[in-house]
Amino acid sequence: MILNLRKLSLLKKIVIFSSGLFCVFLVILGVLFFYKSPTSSLPEKEKWDPKGSLYLSLAPNNGHDFGIYEYDINKNILNPYYISSGIVFTLKFNSSLATDFLASLKEQNGNIQIMQVKGDTVEIKTQSSIKNKRHPLYSQPYNAIIYAGREENAGELGRNPDEFNVYIKRENEPEQKLTEGAIPRLTPDAKSVVVLRSDGLYKIDLADKSISRIWAVEPNSTDLNQQFSISPKGKYIAWSYPDGGKIDILEVSSWSPFTMGSIHTIEADAFWPIFSPDERYLAFEEVDWTNPPSNARLVIMNLSSYERRTVYSLKDFDQLSLFLDDWK
Repeated sequence: MILNLRKLSLLKKIVIFSSGLFCVFLVILGVLFFYKSPTSSLPEKEKWDPKGSLYLSLAPNNGHDFGIYEYDINKNILNPYYISSGIVFTLKFNSSLATDFLASLKEQNGNIQIMQVKGDTVEIKTQSSIKNKRHPLYSQPYNAIIYAGREENAGELGRNPDEFNVYIKRENEPEQKLTEGAIPRLTPDAKSVVVLRSDGLYKIDLADKSISRIWAVEPNSTDLNQQFSISPKGKYIAWSYPDGGKIDILEVSSWSPFTMGSIHTIEADAFWPIFSPDERYLAFEEVDWTNPPSNARLVIMNLSSYERRTVYSLKDFDQLSLFLDDWK
């Protein structure tokens, strides 16, 4: 009987010891299974993998080859895309054909045209005396061109966005003034346009012309050095203040009715913020705020981690003629 008890006690110890080893084995297996390197352990949205091409309007310091350049992000190469001394402002791709884009040409009295990469004019969209035509956009639902410009008799241009008007040109109709303001940007559904005024951002419905202020700031606190961009799906608005050395990134809770979410501010002497097609990255041009600005560079920032990287130097281009137009 005593022997049997000893055998049972020994068996019990063996079982307990074996159980302990098994638990240790499970722990080690779990660690090996779940462990990943620091890079791959980041959530998918935080991995650094911006894709596509950025399109910039640039004027080389040599005085030649002014036009649109394509920066291939994956290859880290900047190549001429469309060169013409006549382009003064900016490229926006026509949504119908990847090879078509909108441009304002000074050799056609600043009128906005649909162009092709090979240089052909597809169609002249405006025939008016409105000057300083800028920021052409195409609204597919209304088959209309929208742009900022100034009346023919307008005085010397300053930095107040209220010196501009926003116009719309529908098919077979004369151009019409939509509202005061500058830097028009289409909402994701292309049925409304957002403009910069001296006291904030305003949203104008293209159907009924109703206007509402969606982002209020102090009166006369904005200027034409400031730029803003709406992400492709409308999740964010980025507003750069180069004189203030910052970019505000607003998360939009709703567009109808417009509801503001959280605002994140980053420090950057930045111009021309623009979002990636997947809304995971923000690109902008940054300078050292000297007189004149210097050391221009192209920067991309991850919107999850706010990690930013300088991806290309723009020192070989006129520091006062740098425009970041589109990301495709």
